[in-house]
Amino acid sequence: MLSNSSPLIIFGRLNKFDILKKLFNKIEITKSVYDEVVERGMKANKSDSFIVKDLVDEGFISVESLSSLGHNKSLTLRNTYLTLDEGESDTIALAIQKNQKYLLIDEKSARNVAELYGLFPIGTLGIFLLGYRKNILNEKEINAIVDKLVLDEFRIGADVLQEFWKLFDVVRKLRK
Repeated sequence: MLSNSSPLIIFGRLNKFDILKKLFNKIEITKSVYDEVVERGMKANKSDSFIVKDLVDEGFISVESLSSLGHNKSLTLRNTYLTLDEGESDTIALAIQKNQKYLLIDEKSARNVAELYGLFPIGTLGIFLLGYRKNILNEKEINAIVDKLVLDEFRIGADVLQEFWKLFDVVRKLRK
């Protein structure tokens, strides 16, 4: 599974990488995502950056390089869609380069661009929902995670939370 920065930061701050480990064999990131999360994060003494660094060192997270075509695609994406930052455009370009359909990305504009290229973006909340569906998380844990996201002022819009709870109700009914 390819990932952009914000899901890694959120999973790190919540100390919930165990969920990703149970769902995926490996997480792949670009060098720009690594620089944003680990290099800049460590300079700012962000706890999540040290967790991500450890996961890179142990091999669960791998830092992947863009080919020259992938790098050009990333530049084109950033120049065409001005709301994309380097990590987002690199992640989308890497997904295209590796012919992978799914990627972890939270920002709405980046998700929209990914969809334009036939990709299927999954946000952090979507991973928690998947964890619930696969019996990795229970309802009490889901409530605690969402409460912490809201209380810790992660930037999640009310519309996103409302949609999440609607989907959660559907999955909960299917699980019974």
